This record gives sequence, structure tokens and C-alpha cells, in this order.
Amino acid sequence: MIEISSLPLSKLKITFPSEAKSKIPLALLKNEIIKGKVIKTLTSQNVLLSIKGRTVMAQSNAPLKEGTVVSLKVVNTDPMPTLKLHGTPVVNSAGAHMGQIFSALEENIWESMMKKVVEPGFPETEGTHIKRVLNELSRDLLLKPKPDFLRALIDKLGLRWEAKLRHLLISKQVESGSIENLIKGDLKGLSARSIVLRPEEEGFLNRFVTTLDNIQILNRLGLDQKQKIFLPVPMHFPDGFFTVGQLLIQLPQKESYQEEKQRTEKAFFKVTFLLQMSSLGPLRADLTLSEKTINARIWLTREDTKVLMEKNLPSLIDNLRQHGFLIQRIECRLKDEEQVRQPLIKEMILEEGRTISLRA
Repeated sequence: MIEISSLPLSKLKITFPSEAKSKIPLALLKNEIIKGKVIKTLTSQNVLLSIKGRTVMAQSNAPLKEGTVVSLKVVNTDPMPTLKLHGTPVVNSAGAHMGQIFSALEENIWESMMKKVVEPGFPETEGTHIKRVLNELSRDLLLKPKPDFLRALIDKLGLRWEAKLRHLLISKQVESGSIENLIKGDLKGLSARSIVLRPEEEGFLNRFVTTLDNIQILNRLGLDQKQKIFLPVPMHFPDGFFTVGQLLIQLPQKESYQEEKQRTEKAFFKVTFLLQMSSLGPLRADLTLSEKTINARIWLTREDTKVLMEKNLPSLIDNLRQHGFLIQRIECRLKDEEQVRQPLIKEMILEEGRTISLRA
């Protein structure tokens, strides 16, 4: 038997117990990069996995989609072969295409859309609404976020487009202009209609819509697996700087009735926000919330940015207290830039404690 133990992303290790050597003789070299592919999903916990041309049965408590390809690096070959995840899994159209989401974030596809809608020939009405929605997202966040900001963000980004349209049709209360009102406040609905009106831009618009599709799929998997939600946050500053923040929310874990009765501590959820600032470098904020109590750690990469942030902490704390929050701790720390700017969707991919057992 081959047992694969999934630890946090940077420490994922795959170990081949000694009894597996004779059953699955894989020639491995230290530092070698190999590929593994999920051939078929048999049940929610059993899949057929191909490694170096060998097909093995995999038993896993982590969800694996058919077509998932993982890159593995051989760390040790003796006394027991050990591998770790190398890079990011790529999933076919049956699941979330992680590579496409990575590319969209790196490009900032929302800024590309803002530029696209002002080009000659783009449908004027749709372009006006797209520009307005993108500006509203930035305004709502930068000025004074409302309590329903997250709901509005999800709606305007287009991550509930199908659900909203289905609800409208099922309600049987479709009135004149109701679908039009739905479309003009939704980036996905506007982009989908623009494809019909502007076939010349089909390539970019399809890529934009497909990015939203993949984020929706990623969030369905994230919620099922670990109660996590990932949201891109387009931010267009008054000086013209356009960046995209990344928001990762981990909701309290679902508990059985017995577990809920036995729990003595209050349920908490975590929020992580990642932002690349124009002249101050990247910032990552990790917050833990238990009812109204906040613990936060802000990671920065430059000393001058840290000094500036610490100077503004009192006003941030006062603002949070005015909204009824109890601040237990907020601190700023320095960290290597490469670590701070790691995309948050990587934290949606693998979870601690996941194990996979393989049989020839």
C-alpha cells in the first residue's frame, strides 16, 4: 500500500511504505519531478490514480476530480521514498481550472475589462454599466463599507448570476424590465450579453466569463471541503491605480449536534485579505473573529510601510470599536515579500490532515 499524507501546501509529503516497494516498483530519482493524474473517480473517497504509467487505486478523504493533474517532486528515495507537491494542481473543465484563475489575478482581468469597455466598437450601454459596476465596487470599499458589502460584492462580481436568474424565473414574477435590471448590475450577465452584441471581442469576454465560472466552482469545492470562500476584490483608486485584492473567508466548521453541545469555546471564523499597493508593497492581513472579538496580524515587506501602518492603527482600532468590535490584538510584522504575496487561492487547494492510500 502507498499512503499519501497531505500537510499544508508547502509541506505536502507522499510516503511509500516499505511493503509497497515490491508491489509498485517505481524508479524514482532524488529531486525528480513526476506527474500524477486522477484517471477516474469511483466514489467520493476512491479514485484511480496514474503515476509513471502505473494505475493504482487511491483512497482519499480529500476531494479529487477526474482529470486533476498534480506535479510531485522526489525529496528522498531512501530509506523510504518521499515526495512533495510541486507547484499547483491543474484541474480540467470538470473542476476549477486553477491556472486560469492564477492568470486572471496576475493580469488583473478586471482592469483589462475596464480598458476594454472604452475601446471603439464596444457595446456602449453594456460598457457604461460594466464601468459603473467596477467603480461602485471600489467606491463601496474605499469610502465606507456597508454591512451588506460582501453580499453586494458577490452579486456585482457575477458569482451569483445563475442563482439570481433562476430565482427570478422560478418566482414567476418576471415583469417588464426585471431581467434587464438583473443584467445591468451583474458583471457576468453584462459580459455574457456583450459576447452576443460584440462577437469580435468574444475571445476576451469568454475568458472573463470563464474566470468567473472557475471561481464559482472553486468556491463550491471550498465550501464543501473546509467552509472556505475566495473573492477577488477589484479596487480602482482615485489616482488611477487599479489593483485587485484577494479575500479568503473561512467560516466556522460544521458540527454535529453532539459536538455543538460539547463545545465550550465560541465559534470563530477567519478572514485573510491580500493587497498589492502601488508604492507601499504587498500587504496581508490575517484576522480571527469570535463574535465581536478581533485578533489581527498584518504582514508587510518594508520597514517604512510598517511604520506608516502602525501610525494609523489607532484610528483603525477606534473605527472598529465604533462598530461594536472588541479588539484583543492587532499587530504589524515584517515578512519576506515572496511569502506575503502568495495568492490566497493556494490555501483553497490543500488542507491539513488529508490522506490518500494507494493500492496497485
